[in-house]
Amino acid sequence: MLADTALNLDLLKHIPWAVFVFCLGASVGSFMNVVMYRLPLGMSLSMPPSRCPICGGRLRFFRENLPILGWLILRGSCRYCKQPIPIRYMLVELAMAVGFLGLYIALFWVNTRTPWLGAIGGDWWHVQQFARGWPAFILVAFCFAGLVGMTVIDAKTFMIPIQIPVFVTIAAFLLWPVQAVLASPWPRVDTWPIPGVNWWWFSVAACGGAGVGVARVLLAMGVLKWSFADYEAYVTEEEPLADYPHARREMTVELMYLLPIILCLIIGGLVG
Repeated sequence: MLADTALNLDLLKHIPWAVFVFCLGASVGSFMNVVMYRLPLGMSLSMPPSRCPICGGRLRFFRENLPILGWLILRGSCRYCKQPIPIRYMLVELAMAVGFLGLYIALFWVNTRTPWLGAIGGDWWHVQQFARGWPAFILVAFCFAGLVGMTVIDAKTFMIPIQIPVFVTIAAFLLWPVQAVLASPWPRVDTWPIPGVNWWWFSVAACGGAGVGVARVLLAMGVLKWSFADYEAYVTEEEPLADYPHARREMTVELMYLLPIILCLIIGGLVG
């Protein structure tokens, strides 16, 4: 009886947040559809508003533009021109919603004593719960969404738009201070979701960062060469990346850029 009561209370505690996270994931998935379609084409993400790519009919919010349900309500076709809407848009929204929900379950819901799954999050998430740990959760979820978007765009175009990692970085600088304010300070061992590092790791990271600066300076001075500098002389926009004949040579150029960084990492390890 007591076990059933505890289970019911656990469900009541998590289900509202789980529903919210699922809807948030679906909304992020809807936006990622826009990102994955427009960024490779150099289009604005905000203008024009969402519309049918065939007839240009504008998609209305809470109707055609409702994540997951919009595709189902329209039965997979545009309400204006009746042309089919690719199911991949709905599948991206559904996958993102399920991914966000799975992340919530792994971090906040699964008992830390559960084998394998319990080790994904840790005690911090259970101490804070979603009410106090939502900034860290949203940041991790944004990283997941950004990785999905970059993977899909890279698979189609062999390029990763810099806007996605820049957005995630800005989100980190905004959300992490908010998390510092909201997090419960007790017990102190659980103040942060990321384990602290010792001086050895700090030395490695600091020297590695200095190595990046050295490589960048050498690149600006012309000591190191830009990789794929003559790419456009061999491959036009209509041709695939595989037509470039000097890919192996450019790997050596990129390794030369990494050399100062690797050396600084080694120095950092010795100093630490």
